[in-house]
Amino acid sequence: MRVTALMVCRPGNPVAQGFVNRDRLLLETLQPTHEVSVVGIAADRRDLVDRIDVAVIEPDLCGRPDGRMARLARLALLRTGRLSSAERRLRGTIAATEPEVIVVLALWNAELVRCVAGLAPLAFFAEERLGRSRAHRRAGRFSLSQSLRRAELAAAGAASVIVVLREQDVSWASERFSRPVMVIPHGIDIAYWAADGPVDASAGPADVVVVANLMMERTAEPLAAIIDALEERGWPPDLRFRLVSATGHHRILLDRAGPKVELIGPLLDPRPLYRSAVATVVPAFEANGVKNGIIQGWAIGCPVITTPASAATVSGRNGVDVLIGSDPAELAALVDGLGRRDDLASIVAAGHDHLDERFGAAEHSARALELIARLAAG
Repeated sequence: MRVTALMVCRPGNPVAQGFVNRDRLLLETLQPTHEVSVVGIAADRRDLVDRIDVAVIEPDLCGRPDGRMARLARLALLRTGRLSSAERRLRGTIAATEPEVIVVLALWNAELVRCVAGLAPLAFFAEERLGRSRAHRRAGRFSLSQSLRRAELAAAGAASVIVVLREQDVSWASERFSRPVMVIPHGIDIAYWAADGPVDASAGPADVVVVANLMMERTAEPLAAIIDALEERGWPPDLRFRLVSATGHHRILLDRAGPKVELIGPLLDPRPLYRSAVATVVPAFEANGVKNGIIQGWAIGCPVITTPASAATVSGRNGVDVLIGSDPAELAALVDGLGRRDDLASIVAAGHDHLDERFGAAEHSARALELIARLAAG
């Protein structure tokens, strides 16, 4: 089967340690059994990744246009169904690969689907919560940005199949794109996380680690509330929160830093902290996409304490493979009670089994190959 993959290459978007780039994982799965051609679009040749077979240097295809007139022109093209000159060139490039099926790995560039529509059955890999804007519009007021985004997303309706990362995204993707939806799970390098290695030299006897983007308010605020609830309960002996964030720490956490709350910046390898910890906390009550903090904890064997919303992103089960608190006070109580539990080993084991079943290489490969077979069957 001749498979053409269309990718948008962007600089400065590194993959977290121990995770497999979603595009690379798909290509490595398909290449042993299919004839795969990778067409890479980039704004600059320096942005191309090493797995590209055909390079397309088209800055206009890699982002949204600047300026009101340029955006109005893009909106007109999208609404009329016409292609720009750059889009026509891309379509010709894709056609030259003589694809039998096409996969569009563009995530935030849903409008690229229309460039290849009709050439072969195609799948569009959609980002989690794609297109759910937080912007509020005044009633009856025209918003160019909103209109353009809706038109861009509508273009993905030409896909034969929409692909998302998790079962919870099937509903919104079906509604958003009005197309069949298939799940191909996240890729994590389980061997990387499970490997034996050193603990952290400065670890204490009761460290709780949090590894997340702690500049985000939706993560920092509930974490601060958990810390406050622990203070109100009476801080447990030897307990220390170690808050790791490569992006910095929200001011609400800066106010709570001290001997009991350590703020840590970017780390080359967070595994020693996990190995040294009695638990990891994933505190977000608003959670989109797959919560990496949970699957990292599962992979490395660290008990996970989290919220209902975060657990739902990976189908975590309270008291089985995670511990769930419905509010900061309950989460604080779970942290406080860690030393008195005798079920943590079984929770860790169940988490690792769940991870292997839902996010392991075998599951990803089976679903990726199923996608190609489904596209080929029409």
